[in-house]
Amino acid sequence: MAKRWATRFLGMGDLSMAAAPGKALALASVALEARAEFLVQVAEFSAVPRDALRSIASLMQEQHHIPGATIVCEEEIGDLLYVVVEGRAEVSTSSGSGRVPLATLGPKEVFGEIALLGATSRRQATVMALSSMLTLTLSRSEFAELTKQHPQLEAAFARDADARLIVKFLKTATPFREVDIQHIRKFSQYLRPILAAAGEVIVRQGEPADACYLVRSGQVEVVAVEEGGEHVLATLAAGELFGESALLTDAPRSATVRATEVTELLALHRADLIDIFGKDPMVACEVLHLQQLRARPRQAPGVVAHRATTSDGEVIVTLKDCRRYQYYRLSPAGWFVWERLDGHHTLRELALDFFSVFKKFEPQFVAEIVAGLAAAGFVETQPLRADVIKAAIRVSWLQRPLRAAAILLRWQITFENVDAIFTKLYEGGVRLVYAAPTQVALAVLGLAGLIVFLLHWARAASVLPEEVAGSMLLWLLPAYLLSIVFHEAGHAFTAKAWGREVPRAGIGLYWFEPIAFVDTSDMWLAPRRQRIAVSLAGLYADMILAGLAALAASILAHGQVATALWLFSVTSYLLVFINLNPLAEFDGYYVLMDWLERPNLRSRALTWLGREFFAHGHQLRGHTVDLVYSIAALVYVVFATVATVAALRETSQRWIAPHSSLLAHVLQWAGALFVVVICTLGLVTELRASPKAEAAEQLQTRIP
Repeated sequence: MAKRWATRFLGMGDLSMAAAPGKALALASVALEARAEFLVQVAEFSAVPRDALRSIASLMQEQHHIPGATIVCEEEIGDLLYVVVEGRAEVSTSSGSGRVPLATLGPKEVFGEIALLGATSRRQATVMALSSMLTLTLSRSEFAELTKQHPQLEAAFARDADARLIVKFLKTATPFREVDIQHIRKFSQYLRPILAAAGEVIVRQGEPADACYLVRSGQVEVVAVEEGGEHVLATLAAGELFGESALLTDAPRSATVRATEVTELLALHRADLIDIFGKDPMVACEVLHLQQLRARPRQAPGVVAHRATTSDGEVIVTLKDCRRYQYYRLSPAGWFVWERLDGHHTLRELALDFFSVFKKFEPQFVAEIVAGLAAAGFVETQPLRADVIKAAIRVSWLQRPLRAAAILLRWQITFENVDAIFTKLYEGGVRLVYAAPTQVALAVLGLAGLIVFLLHWARAASVLPEEVAGSMLLWLLPAYLLSIVFHEAGHAFTAKAWGREVPRAGIGLYWFEPIAFVDTSDMWLAPRRQRIAVSLAGLYADMILAGLAALAASILAHGQVATALWLFSVTSYLLVFINLNPLAEFDGYYVLMDWLERPNLRSRALTWLGREFFAHGHQLRGHTVDLVYSIAALVYVVFATVATVAALRETSQRWIAPHSSLLAHVLQWAGALFVVVICTLGLVTELRASPKAEAAEQLQTRIP
């Protein structure tokens, strides 16, 4: 419709200029009618009577603009109002980070009126033509005369101008800088203007909170009222937000805020802020980050620090939460930050302290260290309200299946407070096993059994039946349970031999493989050699049991017992080989991780591959181990998935197909699809893991 009216207008204008004098008046009146009909469709002029629109149209002048032309420039004195007839333009404003787009204008939209309404007469934004444009203009004097005659016109322009100024302010204000302009326009309707006189208290320390505030103009100071008097914490100017902390938590106002001069504010109430969080996660992230910067985190009680020196001479500090048996490793920079988490330093102050020592201004690095510590429970901060968390942390349609897959692939049942049991058993007699003579004897038995097994390999292989009899399974089941107990006891008692705690034990599934585990995370406080010894202790126990079974089988004559012993020996050695695999989180993985002194090797390597390599593949310096390990781990996951599917197929063919071929096929395909989907989702989860979780090298619970 706008283009049709523009064509009529342009056509009539050209004809009137070329027509005979006697016909010029008639052609001009038709063009004016077209202008008036066009202005009816412009929102700001919609309330003006038709007769008045004809007089306004007669005052307007045409302007043509080529693509890329600057129509108005920010901060210049404005003397024209523009109505877009045809074409498109971009509105932008300047900020510390460059130009910030505010809007895209098209036909029937108005710009330039703010300078004509305001006292300063200066343009508030720059408007640049994106295409060939035709505009109608109205001068300052003509606009002033019209607004006197038509107060409703002035009111309409004033409302529109105020809305645009709020949008501009929000787009350049700290929490909303990166938010999409379309969302900014929606958010502006939530804001309520407030004018505070110099010295007026806006929020008072200790009072309940119901709103946060954006400083639109002027200045406020944030004051903490203490026993010794008032202490000015910060001074905030235009574009800054305050009061949001009390809205996000259940705590009362933590400080008093008062205006130091006449100040314009925009108030945003809790319900509206939560509504905004739910509609745009970008706003939630920005406001929560701002709240984090102003927080004063403190160390959680019950945390002790242990220093150790790595093989390359770097001093590493490992934190231990003695209440929860959680561990966290810090670099020297992380330790510097940790020492200052006393409940009095904000993150901004920590960043400045960091700069004074390390000569690097890295507030994001400092924030990530504190965020990682807080996520692991080593730092106390004011907890967020439940409704804020629900609105701010939205789980996407993709995250739900990813989380479900991660739970299925790492399902566990954990038994707490088992250290007293292991300590009692160790002190009651198991410690004798770790005496030198006993260890020599066990090593000799294990080696002798391995030699016998290798010498009788053909005999051992010959007793592996295609189908194990039911009675054999009944005999082997307790034997394997005993093997699992000895394996985990090897880890646990070796940790006790080094004077460490074993707080938890459990069973579960790891990528569809049944596992049992004991928590030997306390070994992170021990030297590397001791950590490796604990990781190998379970395999050592398996080797001894397998060797004893081979020795006994070689002594016995042929029979069911000998067959069972050979079968146990073969499968035990096979499990030792599988557990040595460093590509999954089995014993071999922890040995490799300790040897390389790279905590969370698997998760960090896969995260780097998924988030960094494909985006910055050429930056491989220092990531050779990550690249090699992550690719090998991916190959192993594919192999394990195929092997699991093949095992499901073999099981269904052997046990179900003889009774129902159809049911066997259905279970084969359903099982294969389930395994492939879950494994794929689990792999995606590891590749997309949050890099912040790795920022300060948080240590995973060991599951040898």
